[in-house]
Amino acid sequence: MRKRTHFGATLPALLALGALVMPAPADAGCGCSKPPPPRAAVRPFVGYADQTVAPDTSYWVQFTATADGSTDWSHGKAAVRRDFADGQPRVQLRVSVGSVALGPCSISVWTDRSTPLYTLGDDQFTVTSKPIVLHDFAEGAA
Repeated sequence: MRKRTHFGATLPALLALGALVMPAPADAGCGCSKPPPPRAAVRPFVGYADQTVAPDTSYWVQFTATADGSTDWSHGKAAVRRDFADGQPRVQLRVSVGSVALGPCSISVWTDRSTPLYTLGDDQFTVTSKPIVLHDFAEGAA
């Protein structure tokens, strides 16, 4: 004689319930369907040449392009500033992006040009071209 269980009827009900309570995908919060920006050690994680990137100490920062190996140095001082992500005061180092080839770029922070302090791989920052400025004007019929 076969023993009857309720497992056969319970399993489909549990699967249907699980599908209903699955979390919704995250979005950027701007009303569009873009994903939120990735977490990054460098904010912003993309920049163009001469753009400013984020205790009163002086540092040297070396940018090395992956595309052609070009390098450039920037110099800056760390200071306490309001954080871009959560608004809390944090020590930040702001320097200009070096003039290197476009694309992925590794970043090294040095206390002087002989003592490396911190290095980020080329998956953390990308050099891009300057943004195109769009002007707000009304077009007329020609």
